[in-house]
Amino acid sequence: MAQTFEYMPLDIATNEIRLLRISSAAESLDIQCSLVHISLNDPPLYFTLSYAWEEPTLYHNSSSESGPRITVNGVSCEVGHNLAAALRYSRSQRFVALWVDAICIDQTNLEERGEQVLRIRSIYEKAQTVIVWLGCEAQDSKDALEFIELIAQQYDNPDASSWLRKVVTERTHSHAWRALRDLLERSWWTRVWVVQETSAAATIEAVCGDYRVSWESLIRFAEVLSWCFHEIGLLLRNLEGLDMNYVSLNGLYCHHRIRSRLASGEALKIMGMLELTRYCNSTDDRDKLYGILGLVQDVTIANPTYRIPSHEVFRDLARSWIEAYKSLDIISMDAPRRQDIQLPSWTPDFGSNVQGRIAINYGRSYAAKETVSAVEFSSSDTILSCQGVCVDEIDGLGFDPWGANQADKSIVQPRHRNSVYKSENSTFSALWRTTVADAKRHNFGHVEAPGYFGQLFTKHCRKAESLLGAPPDEGVLRPHRPGAPEFEKWYQANRNMAIADGRTIRAWILVQPSIDDYTLEEEWGVDAEARDSFELTSFQMKWHRRLITTRKGYIGIAPRQVRQGDKVCVLWGCCTPLVLRPVEGRYLCIGECNLTVS
Repeated sequence: MAQTFEYMPLDIATNEIRLLRISSAAESLDIQCSLVHISLNDPPLYFTLSYAWEEPTLYHNSSSESGPRITVNGVSCEVGHNLAAALRYSRSQRFVALWVDAICIDQTNLEERGEQVLRIRSIYEKAQTVIVWLGCEAQDSKDALEFIELIAQQYDNPDASSWLRKVVTERTHSHAWRALRDLLERSWWTRVWVVQETSAAATIEAVCGDYRVSWESLIRFAEVLSWCFHEIGLLLRNLEGLDMNYVSLNGLYCHHRIRSRLASGEALKIMGMLELTRYCNSTDDRDKLYGILGLVQDVTIANPTYRIPSHEVFRDLARSWIEAYKSLDIISMDAPRRQDIQLPSWTPDFGSNVQGRIAINYGRSYAAKETVSAVEFSSSDTILSCQGVCVDEIDGLGFDPWGANQADKSIVQPRHRNSVYKSENSTFSALWRTTVADAKRHNFGHVEAPGYFGQLFTKHCRKAESLLGAPPDEGVLRPHRPGAPEFEKWYQANRNMAIADGRTIRAWILVQPSIDDYTLEEEWGVDAEARDSFELTSFQMKWHRRLITTRKGYIGIAPRQVRQGDKVCVLWGCCTPLVLRPVEGRYLCIGECNLTVS
């Protein structure tokens, strides 16, 4: 916020914050406000605002053009379009005392910004109501919210998924789906600070324009869609030409999970919270951590500060976690990192929004999970020394059809034809289990992959094969069919890859017995939700990863940046194997990998 008035310092000893008092003047007049200091130890009645500063879906030039102005303490100040709309709504509802981060925190005072990070939770907990401002009414948002309430009403319906499929296939609510798509594109849904703001709130009221919807309705809506979202998403794409925002729904459901855990007294841990919020956005990379600090109870940053760059904040957190837990599990959280951030290879890029870990914890131990890590850090905190063992070497590399550059987009055939699998059945089982990391996506969680995933894998590959025809020469990638599903893109890119005894994936698929839909349903119990879970899990585990084979003959998946000759290592205290690359007497950590044992 651009302002010229002078903030009075807060008294940290008495737990002071500022509140924005809005004048109840006529709505036709400019917004007149004043800032007052109050103590959170004995606060008056006030409301808090949960909103997004910029809303490009509504105000396309809001970041480049000057914004509307309000008066604070007699001084004219520029604010964002979305905040100005939220303040006008607050004035109309007589919410005369508000806490608004952009105004109540001196954004030019880096010390104060850091100090307030650890107070955010208390500020939202002690508010009368948290007002979730989704933006002004536009793009048929009222129709979208009414549709949300209609879907939420199916929460207690055991056939809710069938009801949703019927609604889509009969095309009775085409307009509502489009309005819902537009609403879910708004910025609030994926803002990282929202997680803490809604999780800590005593009461939440969501508002869009003048239309209100209960928080319970939003949560029930997200849960109902989560039961078959991937299938519904494919139907909407095919029938309506719509791509629904999965990230927004996932964020809303995660808000609910966190809120429920806090209500039950569960102690939240930072590693789990980073997993849950990995898709959230923030203008400042440091806020990907600072936005959740008030919710976690294990490793914290004692003095959050905006005076050091994000790569130092990330490195300090990783080191603190490793030292506190005597574990290297946090290294396995690394995702494809951005090119413009300087980090030690053992420090995850917590600012990245890309896919999370392969090592989904659903009751099994991986690698050296139960061991204790003995580590040392260099004086500059850039080099981590630890113990472990090299167990294998990467040999063959599959295609990454979603790769960021052409260097990732080529099959590297294995030099060796070894196999650790004792039979053709165990080899094929290893192949399909690898493609889903032996996991099943279920209600935004994971369980061990069921056997029918292998049948669905075969069926999807055979369907793709029938559409594609004979493969071109090795290493040649022809364009995807227009509108090709993601699985077909992956199969087209990888069917020429040799695995195990040297046969290609295509050759393995062609010798598998075919299976019809009736057998899948009657003998394997595969319904629409099971198919949906397979497709979603399969896509998520392949995204930003490559199929690999190893010198000893394992099949696995690893980050897209791996190269032939990289080492597969088990480090003491790490829950997954890691890919390490020898460089001048040291190793670069490329990321986690998963080798399928049988």
